[in-house]
Amino acid sequence: MTTSQRRIKDWMRMFGQDTPNHPTLPDDKILELRCRLLMEEALEFCDAAGFKVTVTPAWGDIKVLVDISKSRGVQPDLDEMVDALADIKYVQEGAACALGVDMEPVDDEVHSSNMSKMWTKDELDQMPPDTVVLAVGVNQFVVRRNDGKVVKSPSFRPPDIQRVLESQSV
Repeated sequence: MTTSQRRIKDWMRMFGQDTPNHPTLPDDKILELRCRLLMEEALEFCDAAGFKVTVTPAWGDIKVLVDISKSRGVQPDLDEMVDALADIKYVQEGAACALGVDMEPVDDEVHSSNMSKMWTKDELDQMPPDTVVLAVGVNQFVVRRNDGKVVKSPSFRPPDIQRVLESQSV
């Protein structure tokens, strides 16, 4: 467990919040609180960055549509954005503590998965259209959509979160 998550876990215990020692699903009241806190902080970041967020109910596999647009006349506020990021991290790690999850091995697994998004020269012929390639090393390439999102390589490996959680359950 990182020092940061350990401090947040200590804070939560001091303030009477449950912090199980193994992965656990808390009750709906705790889950609703965690959802609300995460959304509030994410929206505060967008507001500080000068963007308006509109969420519209959708249908089928897509639960909501999110539209993000620049707020006219609003300049980004670096102090407020950094404050929101710190709050997001605090709330996110608090949610992990409420779930009884040590995020350090989860972060390691997700990082390993993200690194598998790297493309090799042999894979470049499978690139989707309207993408940009950036060479970052010997036989290592990053492929991005025009909006900047990284495209997963054919050899991408999704994170095995279940394995990490199972290792924390023993």
